[in-house]
Amino acid sequence: MRYKLKKDEHHAAIARELKAGGFCVCDLSRVGCGVPDLLVSRNGVWVLVEIKTPKGLKTALERRSAGQIEFHAKAKGPIITAYTASEVIHEFNLLIKYRVAYAI
Repeated sequence: MRYKLKKDEHHAAIARELKAGGFCVCDLSRVGCGVPDLLVSRNGVWVLVEIKTPKGLKTALERRSAGQIEFHAKAKGPIITAYTASEVIHEFNLLIKYRVAYAI
């Protein structure tokens, strides 16, 4: 059975804000199967981004579906789960810092 894929409420605004911040943004929201919503890159670093709409007291990570949790467990690279573009940028910058600090 195939379900209609639905974008989170702030998806378009977050993608626009990331593009304005110098990121290359590829929309993956129609892929399904637990694949995150966006593929973003800047400075030679690529990361998958799962966008969530805030509801209740759950964190963005707690709001992932079973398919998303399964995909995240199998993924070999970083996945950022966030409510806002500023959260994505913050987590991305941490990845950059980690990559530079531990470069061999």
